[in-house]
Amino acid sequence: ANSIPSKCKAALVANGLPVSAVKLDETKLKGGYICETMRLEIEYTKEDPTLPKTLVLKMEMPTSNDHQVAMDLHLYDREWHFYETMSSLVPVRVPKYYATVLSDDGTQKIGVLMEDLCLPGAVLDPKLDKDGVLLTVKHCAEMHAKFWNNPDLEKKLGVSPHNGPWFNPSWREKVAGHWPDFRAKWANVLSEEELAAGDKIINNFQWVQDTISSEPRTFLHGDVKPPNMFMLEGNVPAFIDWQYVAIGKSCCDILFFLVEGYTIEEVRVLEPEVRRGGYDYLLQF
Repeated sequence: ANSIPSKCKAALVANGLPVSAVKLDETKLKGGYICETMRLEIEYTKEDPTLPKTLVLKMEMPTSNDHQVAMDLHLYDREWHFYETMSSLVPVRVPKYYATVLSDDGTQKIGVLMEDLCLPGAVLDPKLDKDGVLLTVKHCAEMHAKFWNNPDLEKKLGVSPHNGPWFNPSWREKVAGHWPDFRAKWANVLSEEELAAGDKIINNFQWVQDTISSEPRTFLHGDVKPPNMFMLEGNVPAFIDWQYVAIGKSCCDILFFLVEGYTIEEVRVLEPEVRRGGYDYLLQF
């Protein structure tokens, strides 16, 4: 089997970069449950100050306990597709795409090579105050506005809505399969009303998928939260971890950002401002 550096070198050379050697730093850059993320040092056949000295490799992790979940949810496919197809089109700061790494036989995509955002002044997982939260919402709104009800997202760019082939019927079947065990486990904790609500969701899950995929809809990051962001010098948010991209409702990105990034008490304070700001930003763009 070819080594990881040799696979990466082959990918970069195939994309036209004059690479002479690739050295792998096996120190993991960012913890993840389905991928490994590592830094590469790149040497070239000739000096060129415009070429990056380091790149980041994000690669699938078949030994992960959640590898099959990632396969079922198309998390690898979605992230590779984002960098290859969408990263140059979104109006927000993301790592620049350099190459896709292939398996030994060249038939499977196993990772992507991207810009190293550990730049001077960059902060991973920034602690955002209210202004930082609204700035993040503004950048999300700019992306959402660009792709608002854009038919090319699905027809030409290959992004799937939440009721499309990436998710249907697999999501409905998975949720229905897990619900009986979940219901039994939490029956003594959840109220009858809450359990009935769960039953209703399960019995109408296709409707849920169809509704969140209907217009108005746009391109979603799907996992916006501070751990999936850098704050770059000049107060510029940069977004990473694009495994959950899809076509859906713009509010999904904003709600997920609040729920994943902040406590219930903080969300109660932020939500009215974010709701107003998000709407105003959409109109602005």
